[in-house]
Amino acid sequence: MTSSRHYKLRVEIETFNGTLKYAEYGTFNVSDENSNFTLTIDDYTGNLGDAMHNNNNMMFSTSDKDNDQRLTTCVSATGWQGGWWFNGESNKVCSLSNLNGKYLNEDQNKWTAYKGIVWKTKLKGELWYSFKSSKMTIFPVDASFDNLGFNENSNNDY
Repeated sequence: MTSSRHYKLRVEIETFNGTLKYAEYGTFNVSDENSNFTLTIDDYTGNLGDAMHNNNNMMFSTSDKDNDQRLTTCVSATGWQGGWWFNGESNKVCSLSNLNGKYLNEDQNKWTAYKGIVWKTKLKGELWYSFKSSKMTIFPVDASFDNLGFNENSNNDY
């Protein structure tokens, strides 16, 4: 993603009942290794909600490379799972999204669901919810949606 071409990001999330939602970002870039793969993301549209707004300008963190802003790492065996652009500022949660979390079944514990595939914006009755699946698609800004095979689902209920 270090080329001079401009890209968009589309995230699709699926619930365990088959509902599909999407979030799209008109500005998307990941810097090179020397900058710890810093994320630039903006210009949200979609029907999923903007769960990546506090990840903007964050460096990618993994269990062996802590780049978040917290004194202790956001990625740990007892905390968030998988590498991600965690923020972790003292007044913010590590993230409202993590598509690299563990796969949790639909009988998940709502107190540990943040360890799963998370996109927290408009959830009904749950503190956190881990989704069945997610897909991230990166495409040039000038790409036509007709050729990308995106799914639309007008069902707004999770």
